[in-house]
Amino acid sequence: MRAGGIAAAPAARLRALTGWRRAAAAVLAGALAAAALPPLHAVPLLWLALPALLWLTEGAGGRRGAFMVGWWFGLGHFSAGLYWIAHALLTEPDKYAWMIPFAVVGWRRCWRC
Repeated sequence: MRAGGIAAAPAARLRALTGWRRAAAAVLAGALAAAALPPLHAVPLLWLALPALLWLTEGAGGRRGAFMVGWWFGLGHFSAGLYWIAHALLTEPDKYAWMIPFAVVGWRRCWRC
């Protein structure tokens, strides 16, 4: 699937990225996709994030490269998406604000269990 028209130049640049630049672009695209979640609701950013993911995957050059692009995208999406935990706990800050550090930082401990 080749992009044409106005998207041809960005598509070619994303396909040509390698190494840490490809990983950083995937993390950034994942973070942009996370901005579409509540409470930000920046859904138009998905029009940037998802094509970027597809173009990065298209230029990956194999299954392992495509897997790594998806992994980095997921890391950016998950890491940037953690803001909703603090937002949910601040609905009643007098009762739940003290839990924010445990919820945002402590998720790693639970993940290893």
